[in-house]
Amino acid sequence: MKFADDLNSDQYIPPLMAVIKKLKPKTGLEIGFCWGMSAYAYLEACKGNLLSIDLDDEKDKADLFKKRYGDRWNILYGRSPYVLKGLDKYDWVYVDGDHSYESARADLEGVLPLSKSVIACDDYGNPFGVTQAVDEFCEKHGFTIKPIEGHNNGAVLIIK
Repeated sequence: MKFADDLNSDQYIPPLMAVIKKLKPKTGLEIGFCWGMSAYAYLEACKGNLLSIDLDDEKDKADLFKKRYGDRWNILYGRSPYVLKGLDKYDWVYVDGDHSYESARADLEGVLPLSKSVIACDDYGNPFGVTQAVDEFCEKHGFTIKPIEGHNNGAVLIIK
């Protein structure tokens, strides 16, 4: 799948794929579909199903993903605090939604009861509110932060 040249997908996708291959999740949830790179990394790295949540209706890209991955991938549109209600638990949760502190904090708190084991987050260390939200979340819930090696956009694992 082709992504925009300025996105550095070669520095974004392989590090995520390496972690996902190691973990072998059967079910995944991501907040923030946008360019589709983390969804692509997940679906190419494992045989699991993925549910993406996003605000925008990226119909062309969603159609591409549906055609390529069929029933292994689905997308729901809306704000995560509302869409997350009533969902199952997931082996892999990836948070890359709105980068404001308030939204990142709400996303992390919202996915906590849905995560079986792994929460990953993007944009840690970037000049948004994500870093503060992740730091406070980890302190509050007793998690540690482990950077995903080689990822050029601050992806981290949040581990108990």
